[in-house]
Amino acid sequence: MKLNLSYSILPAQPGALVNLAAPGMLAPAGAPAPLLQPTDVVDPPLPPVKAVIAADAPAPGAADNTSSAFNSNAGNGLLWAGIVALLSLTFLH
Repeated sequence: MKLNLSYSILPAQPGALVNLAAPGMLAPAGAPAPLLQPTDVVDPPLPPVKAVIAADAPAPGAADNTSSAFNSNAGNGLLWAGIVALLSLTFLH
């Protein structure tokens, strides 16, 4: 059975579907926003830049690696558990 139907789906014209909606279902019309001019924008002043050097502060890069290593291993374990769970659900369907 071969059907040679020639039809096309045309997009809706702007505002055409609003006429089909019930008046109570339409959003209330809002007032247009006033135009924003560059003089209306006020930027707060930036705080001053000061170099603070503390004698007790550790050097950059000398962080404690024990907790980050544990967090990394725990995160990797959770990542692999999630991957295995997703793969098992994929194969069940």
